[in-house]
Amino acid sequence: MDTQVWIETLRRHVIPALGDGWELAGDSLVRVPVGWTAARVVPQPSAHGPAFFLHAQVQLLAEPEPESYTCGFRLGRWEAPGTLAGYGPIATQVVDTIVSRAVPFFDRYGTLDGYLSHLRERLADLDPGQEWIDVLLDEELAYTSLLLGDLPAAEVAAGYAERVAEQNRHDPQPLDWVEEAAGRVATVIAAARRDPDEAREILAGHARANAGELWLTGAATPDLSR
Repeated sequence: MDTQVWIETLRRHVIPALGDGWELAGDSLVRVPVGWTAARVVPQPSAHGPAFFLHAQVQLLAEPEPESYTCGFRLGRWEAPGTLAGYGPIATQVVDTIVSRAVPFFDRYGTLDGYLSHLRERLADLDPGQEWIDVLLDEELAYTSLLLGDLPAAEVAAGYAERVAEQNRHDPQPLDWVEEAAGRVATVIAAARRDPDEAREILAGHARANAGELWLTGAATPDLSR
């Protein structure tokens, strides 16, 4: 997959066909305006031949690990031509797929309230008989709840994150990233108890860093005032 040819295809054919509300962000598309969440269509080159996949993703920018997103699915696979002209028919298919499949998904999960719904669905899917809980899910639950002004719910999620960390400490081979995630949550919750604005600024720092990593500039610069 020639990334520059793909980017030019997005610029010339895909974004104009989608209309207002879409911007180029590196080699991806992002729906604007962007707030605490970013709704993106992201390419992934195939490991087998000149093909690529597209994924619809909603990322919580307050989460400091931008690749740890949990909200997304694969839109499809296409063969990658080597020329801009060769992308003509593919661009039409890509637009149709985004409109029919990605847009409804973004409408459902692309806001903070929608993202919280997604996280609750993930929780409901966990096996209640299992002791281990996804600490990154707990982290996102805590941050989303805080941003929506629900400190009690954030504290519940933080309690689950600490539970995972405690289990991890007793593991023969503890994982550093589990402890780090639980530590981040504890820090933010402590800040929120002192001053909600202090916690919000910590999360805004995460979001600004992620925005840079994801090429969210111009019209796609996150508006964190909402």
